[in-house]
Amino acid sequence: MKYGDIGTPKEGKEPRIFPKDSNVYHFHPIAFVEQMKRITAPIMPPWMEIAIEKTVMAAGAHESQEPLYSFAKKCLELGGSTARPDDNENGQWCGAFVGWCLNEVKFKGGTQAWEILNSQHYIDLAKKRRFYKIIEEPVVGCIVVMTNYLKSTGKSKGSGHICYLHSVDGNNLVCLGGNQGSYLKFSPFKKVGAHSVSKTTEQRFNCFLMPFDYPESYYNYDVPTITADMSNKKYGINLKTKDNESTT
Repeated sequence: MKYGDIGTPKEGKEPRIFPKDSNVYHFHPIAFVEQMKRITAPIMPPWMEIAIEKTVMAAGAHESQEPLYSFAKKCLELGGSTARPDDNENGQWCGAFVGWCLNEVKFKGGTQAWEILNSQHYIDLAKKRRFYKIIEEPVVGCIVVMTNYLKSTGKSKGSGHICYLHSVDGNNLVCLGGNQGSYLKFSPFKKVGAHSVSKTTEQRFNCFLMPFDYPESYYNYDVPTITADMSNKKYGINLKTKDNESTT
């Protein structure tokens, strides 16, 4: 351990302290920079800050109403889609929202514009080790991917939902995303078990993702415990959580 290092001395060794004389001592430059990164690491990643900013701007508006409609349409257009955000067949914009926020802080959603539109394509990118990676433990602001599975076979339908982790509430992952009950808001998604169920499918948690280029020293594993309703209220969104909430 060098002067200035932070940590507990190994057993049997005296702890190092800063000397009290007037001599000049030098830190190892790389170690110092890495330590400062840990000390000054942001509470949440920059894309999450933008996501919250846009959520406050939308103020609980429905995706068919301003100011959310124009913003959600801009997100879709970034992915090359001309669909309306309130078109439940062609205008699902959860992936577009995630991609738009990442793009604003120079993290790519893929090599082609359309790649940000498909929630499940983010998993494909991670498996190919392109732009994103799967992480085992949740961190504040990580990408959360939900997948729709056929009840009859248990196989993926190739569709689902994507959003950002904000907090946890028991078994629930409290996430910020678009298309959550047709709003941009905080919603709970079960980490274990089915979140939403229809006659033929059920939606379940798949994985956590982070951009490859985001330093691991910035990861914040101290995910707060806050309910979705409390999170919405905190940011001025007058919406309540509903069971079996739609993500289309």
